[in-house]
Amino acid sequence: MMPTLRFAHLVLLALALGSTACASIPLSTAWRLSNVTPDTFAQVDPLAVRVKVSVPDGFELDLASAELKVSVAGESGPPVTQQLGLRHLQTLSEARSTGFLSTGVPVTTYLFALDDEGAGHLADVQHRLQAGTAGSLALEVESRFAKTPPDPREVTFWIDLKLAPDAAFFPLVDGATMAFEYKDPG
Repeated sequence: MMPTLRFAHLVLLALALGSTACASIPLSTAWRLSNVTPDTFAQVDPLAVRVKVSVPDGFELDLASAELKVSVAGESGPPVTQQLGLRHLQTLSEARSTGFLSTGVPVTTYLFALDDEGAGHLADVQHRLQAGTAGSLALEVESRFAKTPPDPREVTFWIDLKLAPDAAFFPLVDGATMAFEYKDPG
């Protein structure tokens, strides 16, 4: 069974990974995210949203399982979560840095956009945000692996987000390392 990789939770300026991991939020990202409030996210064009996920060579994502989850928490009550499907646009081979003086790691980068249904669901979330019922906003990118090296112990990954056609991608997760946990199927 292929492990599911829950890439990241992003709650405005706080980053928490769903598994054991080490991660860093670049200062430029923290500054940009300080400007991504529920009100500003309500103005994002769903057709402009792009997600890039990079994993080391030897790992492959299950493209059909990739999704962006948006959770909106109100002043009271549980958060409302909407799963937004992603459609694969492009796969690239490149190198990503794992630190200040690193030479770069060969990675496979997957570029995604919201699929038609996902764009519609984002519009629904944005209506809720525009109604002023949101206290916080969380984004999560999730995918399963289609292929991994034999018995991997960990994986380093990168996630970048683009919210406008004329904007640059900004890193949400910059070289985080996540350990795999294996459970006996019995």
